[in-house]
Amino acid sequence: MTDPVAIFGVVLGGAGCVASAASAVYFRSQARAAHLQAAEARRQSENADRLAIMESNLSMYARFRETRNQFLHFPNLQQEWRDTQPRFSEMFDACGGLDKFIAVREAMDAMQDVYFLRKDGCVTDQYWHVWTKTFFRFYAKMPTFLKVFDFASDEGLLHPEFVTFYRGAIQGERLADPALLA
Repeated sequence: MTDPVAIFGVVLGGAGCVASAASAVYFRSQARAAHLQAAEARRQSENADRLAIMESNLSMYARFRETRNQFLHFPNLQQEWRDTQPRFSEMFDACGGLDKFIAVREAMDAMQDVYFLRKDGCVTDQYWHVWTKTFFRFYAKMPTFLKVFDFASDEGLLHPEFVTFYRGAIQGERLADPALLA
């Protein structure tokens, strides 16, 4: 005859093994979930850092542009700029004046900012689609814009990566999405 206490002990031992295995599986799934949460938190933190740096860059660049635009209000400073930078002076005249040159450069700078924001994952698909189908495409056919683009490229006023990208628009090519290239 089998001792009921022994059977009960075996059953309890078996149940303990099953419970231990279930705990191990549960622990492993919890560890995996914690790892995924940590990875997502790290990604969000990196994105927040990139956005903060980009915002800082854009803010500083806005200050530089505002300073540059102040030259429009002071004829003597505008003349000094022309006198000390003859190639720029020629380009100002080719555009119809410093104010028109600056208007074109503002558009160009905005497009370059959008390009790098998209590359960093900060511009949505919707806006990328709209901007590349409007501004990027329209400006690529405007003679004054193209003149200033070539000048800005030659003078190093635009990032070489953006210059290469935008030359595609000028040539009528479908623009590559920098978010997919990053």
